[in-house]
Amino acid sequence: MTYLMRSGSLEGYLELMEQLDVDADPLLRQAGLKKWIFNNPNTMISYQAASHLLELSAAHTRTPHFGLLMAFRRRGLVMGLFGLLCRQCPDVATAINQAIRNLHLHNQLASMEPRVGDTEVLIVRHLRDQRLEKGTQMRQMALGDVCRFLNSLTPEAFKLKRVYFSLSAPVDTQIYKQMFKTEVLFEQEFDALSFDRSLMNQKLPAQDQDVQKHLEHYLQVMKNDLYDDIAKQTKHLIEQTITSPECNINNIARLLAMHKRTLQKKLTERDTSFSDLLDEVRWSKARQTLENSNIPLSRLASLLGYSELSAFSRAFKTEFGLSPKQWRQAHQDNRTEWALPQSPQELS
Repeated sequence: MTYLMRSGSLEGYLELMEQLDVDADPLLRQAGLKKWIFNNPNTMISYQAASHLLELSAAHTRTPHFGLLMAFRRRGLVMGLFGLLCRQCPDVATAINQAIRNLHLHNQLASMEPRVGDTEVLIVRHLRDQRLEKGTQMRQMALGDVCRFLNSLTPEAFKLKRVYFSLSAPVDTQIYKQMFKTEVLFEQEFDALSFDRSLMNQKLPAQDQDVQKHLEHYLQVMKNDLYDDIAKQTKHLIEQTITSPECNINNIARLLAMHKRTLQKKLTERDTSFSDLLDEVRWSKARQTLENSNIPLSRLASLLGYSELSAFSRAFKTEFGLSPKQWRQAHQDNRTEWALPQSPQELS
């Protein structure tokens, strides 16, 4: 199953690799990602691919705390505009609840649970599928981002009491203490951080009502696009998986947490179907690839789910009146020469 997250979660990656004097391109390719994902922080990418990229980068740079560097060396907004909306809340408790409610728009796999005690609050990080938590770097980066988020809420640094990692203790724990500025415990039951309960009532700086309305509108648009409109959401997931074996109605229905028949019914209610959306995405991808690359037609056919080139050619000609070869020739004047992709994911 593929879970999606905003590419903005990797904000600062290219800059960090440049600081470490490392070429990021080979590692991105190995993880199945492309540099263009950094152009728009709202591009949805695979959580698994992002986690793999962080693990590859940590190993390649011999930096076991690479995830921490990713979190604490960022310069952009924590959680993007979602984080900015949280800063418009009246107090810390409301801001945290706002972040927890909307985290699924930032990362489909992750969730946060507040545990409020008599004197202490724990913010526990969970994954909806624990089988995917194989590496350490995403976990480091996630808690670092939570720490930065809390710090962004108040003019003065948010005073943590403790940080908990379920990870084994690294050889050098000092870097963790320096970055979190508090005690860091390893081999714990969960990944979490804690702070004094009194901080929940701390008032945030005066809000700008115009900014708040704008951000709330933006958030609602995001929800409508990805969650309320089942056809748009299904199409978005098809676009993300079109060149992989996971691009089928059974898998897409699982990603949407519903039965295949339920998805079919909801799409029918919107005068469309999974096959209609699949064809729409497939032909758009086919045209763009033919116009902008020299990829062999047999390989393109395979990437788009056809077992034989002849079947792809017949279907394409039925749809557009030209064969794939004729379409490419007709658009030769406008074609940009691109390098042949190294993996199917690079076409997505």
